[in-house]
Amino acid sequence: MKRYTVPLLLAFITLITGVYYYLFHFNFFRLPQLKNQGHSINAFSNNSLSREYNKNGQLIHVLRSTYSEHFPQPNHMNYTNPHLTITNPNQPTWHIKAKHSQSFPAQHKVILWDDVILHRPAQSNTTETTIKTQHLVYYKIKQLAISNTFTTVTEPGSTASGDRVTANMKTNVTYIQQHSSGKFAPLNKSVPTQSTMISISPLWARLLFFIIHV
Repeated sequence: MKRYTVPLLLAFITLITGVYYYLFHFNFFRLPQLKNQGHSINAFSNNSLSREYNKNGQLIHVLRSTYSEHFPQPNHMNYTNPHLTITNPNQPTWHIKAKHSQSFPAQHKVILWDDVILHRPAQSNTTETTIKTQHLVYYKIKQLAISNTFTTVTEPGSTASGDRVTANMKTNVTYIQQHSSGKFAPLNKSVPTQSTMISISPLWARLLFFIIHV
């Protein structure tokens, strides 16, 4: 009996090896691997630049970053040091900077965090505005930027703050909706400019929140 042991053992090993080769060769183990592919990066770029136009062919968004990466599931982009420029015909230009951001094309939404700065340079009859916070959500279609954390809004001669701030890039109006406070000082202006800071009551804040998300 012993003389058949070694050949049988070699035959068994050969059979197991052949089975494993067949399974791997025909991607039998591919399905478990695919489950994790959606959570992996499938593209990345250094010093990326992207432009977005409206249906009339007008430039509305320019996004720059030092590094970007794409994830297929769920479909989104991660950005490092993003700089988003928002333009509107006959309206002032806005800039949003942060250390990090995520863009979700399906929801037309960008989430920014860590040292977020919204800046509108003084243009035409509007004053310079600088908004600082640590977390911000920007809705691209409505061009609304919303911060639910402590936020400061600075214009020449005034500084205000609140826990919920909404900046409308289409109307160039900034709403301070909760726990608003500020300091104001008169300025000597040779050219009249329009302040675009508005503090509203909690009731109107809830109504505005409903309108934004309808």
